[in-house]
Amino acid sequence: MNTNVVSFESLPQAVSLLLEKVDSLELLLKTQQTIISHAPSDRPMSISEAAKFVNLTVPTLYGFVSTRTIPFTNVGKRLYFSETELTSWIHSGRKQTHSEMLTSSKCVLTLKNKRK
Repeated sequence: MNTNVVSFESLPQAVSLLLEKVDSLELLLKTQQTIISHAPSDRPMSISEAAKFVNLTVPTLYGFVSTRTIPFTNVGKRLYFSETELTSWIHSGRKQTHSEMLTSSKCVLTLKNKRK
């Protein structure tokens, strides 16, 4: 006997179950799409795309390139930037919070006091 057959009396429950499953699948797909869309790609970006990505002007980016402050690739007369490298570059400039500084300074003070 086929267990997937739904009788007329159980139709509302079956539709409710189907709607719940569709909702959970939709949520799962949306979650996966946001994970994929936030994953940094390694495709090369032009200087204007890179400027928009790091929220700087193109002349500022040229200045960073000339001082070799920002990671870039030079092919002929063209400049290219990697999203993953730019993301790493942005994260490398992170400053410690006040509580992190206090924690690290307590460790340094503790070590200095023990040496005396």
